[in-house]
This record gives sequence, structure tokens and C-alpha cells, in this order.
Amino acid sequence: MPNEIRITNFRDFVEKVQMLEADTYRHRYVFRGEGKYPGFEKWKLTPKIFRQMKDSCGDKQIYRESDLIDAVISRYPNIFKECKSNLEILLLMQHYGLPTRLLDISFNPYIALFFALSGDSSIKEHYVYVIDTEKINEENNKSESKLGARQNKGWDAQKSVFDNTVAVIAALSRLSTAEQDEIKNLKNNYEAMKKELQKFVEGNSSIKPSTYTNLMNFINSKRNNIDPIPYINNYKNMQAAFNAKTLNKEAWDLILIDVLNSVIENYDVMKNLANKTKYYNPGFDQKIKFEDLDNDYIIRPHFSNDRIKNQNGGFLLLNALDKSNNNNVPEKYIDTVWIIDLEKGDDDKASEVSRQEFLEQLRYMGIDQSFVYPELENFICTDYLEVVDSTLNNVKGE
Repeated sequence: MPNEIRITNFRDFVEKVQMLEADTYRHRYVFRGEGKYPGFEKWKLTPKIFRQMKDSCGDKQIYRESDLIDAVISRYPNIFKECKSNLEILLLMQHYGLPTRLLDISFNPYIALFFALSGDSSIKEHYVYVIDTEKINEENNKSESKLGARQNKGWDAQKSVFDNTVAVIAALSRLSTAEQDEIKNLKNNYEAMKKELQKFVEGNSSIKPSTYTNLMNFINSKRNNIDPIPYINNYKNMQAAFNAKTLNKEAWDLILIDVLNSVIENYDVMKNLANKTKYYNPGFDQKIKFEDLDNDYIIRPHFSNDRIKNQNGGFLLLNALDKSNNNNVPEKYIDTVWIIDLEKGDDDKASEVSRQEFLEQLRYMGIDQSFVYPELENFICTDYLEVVDSTLNNVKGE
């Protein structure tokens, strides 16, 4: 469970930020600020598309992701006509407050603090989540342990909007729930196939006929318009080479993954995912790897608008194939939660005063509603009422 640290005043918050920055390299940590109503789970960070809603009958529902995206693009084609990737579509939808699989984060902890405190004044629980990108990267690279020791730097978990791996994960949003589930099941079969194939090189001087037959039957039962026999025979040759010490373990692992992907990519649902990726990325020629589909990434967007620039914003993109966590951000990614402990009193007045004191300190830093949302409609006219009123009073001689 992540560490909990209570913050009682703005100076305390600044000190915690300085300690965090002094202890590690820049941009290892990203931040998300949330205010939560009592009863909501403290650790649950969930992209809006996966949050359970209730229909008129009180039944829980989640959005049909691909249908929603298609409907929005059909309704507002001019808004999305400049989008050059599925990720850009998701980013634009997120900009307009529509539900997506993206979760807003910031590289600036003070922006996160603003979001934690600037919502409905009736919200009494305020949190800033410190997300460790190294932990995301460690989780992403579990399947790469065969490649040898690896320095799990958080920068590897951060991708640009132009990254091909990110393009594939974003394309998952254009598949139906049934297709996403099919890929999840196929992924499980992939893991089983890999374990079966690895039996060929784990201490066997020769391939056992029973193992070979079982493996052939296994892959044959999973195949879709592909003959696995050439691949199996290829593995027989590779296993002999391995036994003769002409292939080392690392080379074997790379070949094993490559051939398995060659089998898997012939499934119709994988072809569909590749087509969804290539639609906006015609130059995309990489093979889709299940290892990539397992991963979550921090997206570093290009600063296409002042809002993202001012918020020093980014996004956590969840692959959402692993339903074991109910599409929440895995708790293991969260290093620390800073709990903003507002002053308590007999009524809500003391708490509101304390909240405003935090927000006032942020305003001294230039962080307020007009800065975070720099669009004209968010210009805070009320800041100038006192000046106008005093000028009018002087003119009137009052």
C-alpha cells in the first residue's frame, strides 16, 4: 500500500516537494490531484471511460468505448478532421471532457494540488497522488527479464504521441469490448504456448514425442487460417541448435517471441487491430507484440494548446486488457499519497478558510483558474470587480 503523508499547510507541501525532487532525477514522478466525496475509495484512480455509471434502472454500466468514439467523430467531424492518430482523437476527446481511457496527470505537483482543491467546496477529502514512473516501467518490463539485467528508469515508461507502441494501445479503443476480450483470451493462450515451447529447451536433450504432439495439437486448436507445422519444425531445428550450444539462451528467447508473434498476428482480431493502427499510421510496419499490449505508459503530449502547456500536463494511458484491477490505475504505481488535511471546525467554515489559504498561495505562484484553463471563457472577471467599484466610487466622490 502506498505511503500516506498528511499535509497541514502550504509550507509543508513545498517541503515535501523539495524533498522529493532532491531525492531523485527530474520527471521520475508525475502527479494527479483529486477531491473525493466521503465513501469513495482513496486509492482508486480510474479513467472516466471505465467508471461505472448507473442507468435509469439503477444498473451499473460502463461506456461502450468504440461506439462512443465513432458517434463523436460522426457528430463533430470538423473538430476531429485534423487528428493524425487514434491517440490524438483520445487527447482531443479528453480536452473536451469526454470519457476516454486516458487519465490526466501533471509533471508539476502544484498543478496537481490545484486540481485537488479547486473543485466543489462540499468535497472534504483532497489528495495528491505521487505516481512513480519507474514502477510503471518495472511492471512493463517483467516479460523482458530474459534479456538480462535492465536499468528500470522511469523515462522508458514515458512515450511521445508519435510512438508506435502507443499507437497500438490507442488503437485498442477502436475495438469492441468483445474484440478486446478476444485479444485478452488470445494473450492468455500466447502465454500458455510460450510455456509449452520453452519445454523444448529446458534440459531436454531431444524433443519428447508426447510433448511435440501435445504442442502441435494445442497450437492447431488455437490457429486461425494458419498452418503451425512449419513453425513447429523450425523449433525442432532450433532446439537441436540450442543443445549443440550454437544458440545462447538470450538468442533463443528472442527467436521464440518472434515466431510466436508470427503465429498470433494471423488471427482476425489481431489483423483488425493492425488495420486500426495503420489507418492513421500508414507507415506502421511493426509487428504487434503482446508484451507491448500488456503495458501502460505516461504520454508526453506535444503542447498543441495553452491548456496542456500551462498545466505541464500528460496522460496515463492504460492498456485495459487486464481486467483483474477493474481498469483502475494499479496501486503499485502509486508511491505516496499526500493527504491535504484541511483545518476542521464545528462547521464547514474553518475547512473552507483553510482550502482558500492553499489556493491563495497557489495564486501567488501564478496558478489559478485562468492559468490552468486559459481559454477566454474561463477568464476570471470577478478579480477586477473591486478595482472597477473603487474607481466608480472615486468618480462619484464617495
